[in-house]
Amino acid sequence: MSRMYIWLLDAPSMRRIVSPKDLQAAFGEAPSFSLDSRAHRELLSLLESHPAVRRISLPADLKPGASAATPATLPLHKFSTPLKGAKYPVVGVIDGGMDPSLKPWIVHASNYVAPHHADISHGSEIGALLVDGQLLNGRDVCPEPDGCWLADLALLPQDHMFSMYHRSELHLVDLIEQEVVDAKAATGARVFCFSHNLDEPPGGTPIYTDLSHGLDWIARKHDVLFVVSAGNAPHVSSKRREWTANKISVLTNLASSQSDRVTAPADSVLSIAVGAINPPNVAGTVAGAPARYSRRGPGLMKLVKPDVAHFGGVCDSSSPAMSGLLSATIGGQQKFVHGTSYSAPLVAKALARYDQVTLNTLPREALTALLIHGAQVPQCLATYDRSSIVRDMVGFGVPVNAQDLINGSPHSSTLLFYDDMMPSKDLFFAFDWPRSLVTDGKCRGKATLTLVYTPPISDAFETEMVRINLEAVLQRRNPKTGTYDKDCEDTFSSDGGTSAGAMEKELIEDGLKWGVVKQTQFYSKRGKGSSSDWRIWVKYLERSGESFPLEGVPFAMLLTISDIQQQEPIYQDMRIGLSARDVLTGDIRQPGGRLRTFGGRSGR
Repeated sequence: MSRMYIWLLDAPSMRRIVSPKDLQAAFGEAPSFSLDSRAHRELLSLLESHPAVRRISLPADLKPGASAATPATLPLHKFSTPLKGAKYPVVGVIDGGMDPSLKPWIVHASNYVAPHHADISHGSEIGALLVDGQLLNGRDVCPEPDGCWLADLALLPQDHMFSMYHRSELHLVDLIEQEVVDAKAATGARVFCFSHNLDEPPGGTPIYTDLSHGLDWIARKHDVLFVVSAGNAPHVSSKRREWTANKISVLTNLASSQSDRVTAPADSVLSIAVGAINPPNVAGTVAGAPARYSRRGPGLMKLVKPDVAHFGGVCDSSSPAMSGLLSATIGGQQKFVHGTSYSAPLVAKALARYDQVTLNTLPREALTALLIHGAQVPQCLATYDRSSIVRDMVGFGVPVNAQDLINGSPHSSTLLFYDDMMPSKDLFFAFDWPRSLVTDGKCRGKATLTLVYTPPISDAFETEMVRINLEAVLQRRNPKTGTYDKDCEDTFSSDGGTSAGAMEKELIEDGLKWGVVKQTQFYSKRGKGSSSDWRIWVKYLERSGESFPLEGVPFAMLLTISDIQQQEPIYQDMRIGLSARDVLTGDIRQPGGRLRTFGGRSGR
């Protein structure tokens, strides 16, 4: 959709139409913006009456999703240093810059903002969690091992200086693309942490903003991933009360809460939006519960947003210094922090670890699938409704340690597929259920299938901007009819699935139709069915009038089958079954084809 940004200036002689890259030259160093309300009303009236104008929105402001207190009693933190010859993941941090104490870990830097307009405290705190998260907080809070190369993309000035450096969201998008391309070429970085959110003007309808659209466009074009904070509720009065063990009290609180929905760019379709949960061992709080400040979904088009959650610190006005999450800021000063700003880098590092372990060979869809597939819902949410409370608060759950997921277990087996869905094609992958979990044709155990794809996106269609829908289902052969029938349940469906005659609203909310991430499961403790012959069916649906891209739609799938009792040799059974069908697989940690397998190992 074509866009035009309009500014009213006090200088009456300035009437110019320029491209985003020429804004600085057009405005000069310090333009004088008009605050005349009459002039603004006249402009809005003119725009409303013009037949070519489809949408009007006011400019938003970009805010960090963070809050912190610095107790004077905490000592300075001495950062670890890179070990010679060691390999580390690399994460790009789009922020205001970092403190020199992190310099040994910074392998690429970009300084767009003048030093006297920079605020490096926020970026330094994020960098500290990426580099020394375990040293500061322990493995229970920061599961990924310490050490991380940093690409420091200092593009964001102090809050009140934002409009001076970025005349529009499109201008910021252009800069982000340039810096992402440079950082990827220089360091191989494919994961970028963006812990800022737009502070939208009140009273408007949520829209797919230029920044959200821009991040999606960059991610698709350059095969990179953006990890974005879900955002913090703006004021104490609008934050939810602290989560308790009383379910009725929690539901009442959630029902009465307002102004706590995710904001851009956390609603971007292809980014990973991260919510915050309470760390363990903080007095008066429920460990793993959604933080009271963390914004909730759903996103635009009922998309799952946030996608995942991680520890972001406790917001407790009576004891702000004990948030349960420790970081380090300028000069290495330790400080307790809270905010979705600090849950985002923990997820970014997990994604970067997947990229590192798989030797940077997997597409962005596969990395996202690995993150989502291994996520686990906190135990304190086990009794809550999956289709609304769980999904809207923590998405698919909290990511596990990347190496632990790759190592797997002898009692489970995971297959990774990635390819391009081509027009006029359906895809099928046949496999046998592990023989040690089959008795007289009855299959027991648990299977989880996760699908991630990158469809065409057009904001010209607003709520129908995702133009292609992919769906993957688990099917079992019916010996009586010879057909394959669906035998799986949607992860977020309260009643376990969506019927064939379900309304579009149900398909969107329960089956995640038009969502770019989908998950379905099979679970049977005692066994059911009468056949061990299974297959995965991948199909697509186009919007009315949409043409399927000739180059295809990239997608990735993960299938894990495990023994609920953790006793049977599932990994070996699956290898034998696949070999019998002449299916060639490769280890996920080795470069190879588009069907990989992992699991079968125990320990780190």
